[in-house]
Amino acid sequence: MTEVCRRLVSSRMFQNIVLCLILLSAVLIGLETDPVLPDASPTFVVLRKIITALFVVEILLRIGAEFPRPLQFLRSGWNLFDVIVVSVSLLPGIGTTTLVLRLARVLRALRVISVLPELRVVVTALLRSIPLVGHVGLLLFLHFYVYAVVGVGLWGRNDPGHFGTVLRALLTLFRVLTLEDWTDVMYTQMLGSAAYPPHLVLPGAVSHGEPVLSPLFFVSFIIIGTMVIMNLFVGVIVTTIQQAQEEVRRSLAAPIQVPESQQALDMLEQRLREAQAQVTSLRAIHQARSQRESSTS
Repeated sequence: MTEVCRRLVSSRMFQNIVLCLILLSAVLIGLETDPVLPDASPTFVVLRKIITALFVVEILLRIGAEFPRPLQFLRSGWNLFDVIVVSVSLLPGIGTTTLVLRLARVLRALRVISVLPELRVVVTALLRSIPLVGHVGLLLFLHFYVYAVVGVGLWGRNDPGHFGTVLRALLTLFRVLTLEDWTDVMYTQMLGSAAYPPHLVLPGAVSHGEPVLSPLFFVSFIIIGTMVIMNLFVGVIVTTIQQAQEEVRRSLAAPIQVPESQQALDMLEQRLREAQAQVTSLRAIHQARSQRESSTS
């Protein structure tokens, strides 16, 4: 039975069926948001129960494939994620909370990551890149903070709506880094708030422009932020993905290493078979001698 489960779970057809179920579940969740189609209709209720039952059968088959050590299945983080996502929908009191139930069903769509090995490699690489991305993020924060303090000192009175405080300046610089209407912010500081009034003009603003410092400030901020630091983010993630893919290739190319305990068990089984063969041969010799002695007598 265990061997049948292993063959079934490892087959390509089984994986494709599970993937189709996940996609069908995601489409069903999207249809339930349509006000024309009530999510409490009998059709949706039946489909939910069928999909949930099939997911439970899938998990049981995958656990059965690990016998006689079923807990081995939960050692993988992806398998544990699948079990949690499927189990949440089976909790007794969750059906009374529509939002929680819908959220539990939405999480099923994320199981596509655990089904497709390529997505697992990408997500694993992203998780591994978090420490390096954190250092790049710290560098980006320092970049924002230095320019925010300089911006408040230069244009805090000219444009208090954008540079009145450090927090406002940080938010403004984030808008500039996204390249969303950043030229309006630059022209306001270059020409003055009276000549080029911003959308966030506040009472008490003193208009004064910086025709030279303003272009240098914003252009240098964008060049350093978008073309240097953001490229560091991309470089770190791409490098980590390449390393993860290389590790997967090595694991697939490397021969399967049998644990020492398994080797010892195989050796004992081999010795037991040899001992059984010796006992069988000795028994046959004893029977032959007994037959000769009985014939001579």
